[in-house]
Amino acid sequence: MSITDVADDLGVSRQVVREAEIRALELRYRWVPLKGVRRIGIDEVYVFHEERGGRQFITVVRDLDTGRVLNVSRGKGEDALKMFASRLRRSGVAAEIECVAMDMANAFANFVRHSLPDALIVFDHFHVVKMINDIINKIRRAAMAKINAETRQALKELNLSKEERNVVKKLEKKIKDRQEKAKDVLKGSMKLPLMNKEDLEKDPKAKAKLAKMLEEYSDLGKAYLLKEELRSIYANAKTPVAAKALLEAWIAKARASDVGHLETMANTMEKNLEGVLGFWRFPGATNAKTEGFNNKIRWLVKQAYGYRDYRYFRLKVFDLPNLKPRESDC
Repeated sequence: MSITDVADDLGVSRQVVREAEIRALELRYRWVPLKGVRRIGIDEVYVFHEERGGRQFITVVRDLDTGRVLNVSRGKGEDALKMFASRLRRSGVAAEIECVAMDMANAFANFVRHSLPDALIVFDHFHVVKMINDIINKIRRAAMAKINAETRQALKELNLSKEERNVVKKLEKKIKDRQEKAKDVLKGSMKLPLMNKEDLEKDPKAKAKLAKMLEEYSDLGKAYLLKEELRSIYANAKTPVAAKALLEAWIAKARASDVGHLETMANTMEKNLEGVLGFWRFPGATNAKTEGFNNKIRWLVKQAYGYRDYRYFRLKVFDLPNLKPRESDC
């Protein structure tokens, strides 16, 4: 029930209900025990849209085995985890934590190296695949920008005499038609390169349309094939040794692609290869459920039209694993 519904049912003010809930949550989460925690996941969530810089984010630490929220901090990066690091030292459990799942943000890796030196860093495979999907989007946008630039240059060079105006107009129309057609292919098919191969098999029209797009835009085709190869590695490699060999081959292909964004990702993967291999060295250490939990946090903000009282909001995040939002609420 909402605060308003509870207040109406009990015949009290909304403020009374709200303060009662805050007191109850403070008692429940005044001290979150860390004993027995072995695997944790760290992620940052963009929540406070009206704030600036790091204050737009909260950083959430969760127990990967139980789903409990262990820490909620304002901000992002290593600075947001200072209080949690202090708790780890005081509780004496730092040496017992075996692994930490995260994205490739250097700030989180630095936190682990400084506060949990015995823990294995696991770069979550969800974020690794998301990285190449982001690259596909960048390549698509770059292709659209290139089409615009080429068209503008072509029109600029058509500064002809009056006698040739009729010819120019026809040519301009052809160029504009070509531009719009190419833009429609890229813009209208934005989600196609992000689809997985097995999903495309169920949709022959989408598969054919994607094949045409990848044939016409080679950089996009290279990125798509490397994405599917990366997914195949995660699906089929059974041991860290096999995964390392396949990932090193993947890195070599990305570096030889002559596509700047893919070369950058290859360098990032090589630099963080040990953390990427943590997926195989520590099976089950994944933030796969993190995005679902982040959606629950956004649902929480939506329900209250934003939170001006950060203390209240933070307590509600701790309590989120106990709540099951209705589908109609999300």
